[in-house]
Amino acid sequence: MTQNFFDFNSVKNDEIVISHENEDVLYLLENLTCQLSYITGSSKSGKSTLVNKYAKIHKAQIISDQSDLLFSIDKKFYFIDQNLSKFNTELLFHFVQNIITHNYTLYIFSEFDHSQKPTGLLDLDSRLSLFNKFNLNEPDDQLTINLLKKFLKINSITINETIIVELPKYINRTYLGIYNCANDINHLLYNNNHNINLKLIKDFYNAI
Repeated sequence: MTQNFFDFNSVKNDEIVISHENEDVLYLLENLTCQLSYITGSSKSGKSTLVNKYAKIHKAQIISDQSDLLFSIDKKFYFIDQNLSKFNTELLFHFVQNIITHNYTLYIFSEFDHSQKPTGLLDLDSRLSLFNKFNLNEPDDQLTINLLKKFLKINSITINETIIVELPKYINRTYLGIYNCANDINHLLYNNNHNINLKLIKDFYNAI
């Protein structure tokens, strides 16, 4: 078993692990089947990876903070890669209204479903209700294993396959939980002279 000690917060990787959890969103982004789309996914579900890849493919304008919230007649395709609570609602309303008025395309990527967390500005909420809703579903066992392999691989961490397939039994099976598990494995290896086994992992998670 080998590893190098890395800061997982610095991990950058544009590989997309295709699965039934994201196939509807990937089809949408490949084919642009909707003009207005609201895509929800929890933390670490790969929203920004999708935004960066498909913005490049479709030459879309990425909006990640309020200073980017500028409508241009020359730009017909926009991605918002941020929870809407980060924006001034009045500015966001006028931006969305411009998109709709000009029949342009806007895809919003958010951690929260709009119906669960409305903006509070009725006119804006009314416009957002027109968007088609898509979701990056939480991972099943197979995707959990595939994502663990991905995070470990890009950080040059190698552990036994039999350990990896058992990990879903012990961890929080969310995208963030998987990301944190890879980080935990990294630290466990570092703190245990590059040795790891299922008992060590089980004891670690039982102690949390």
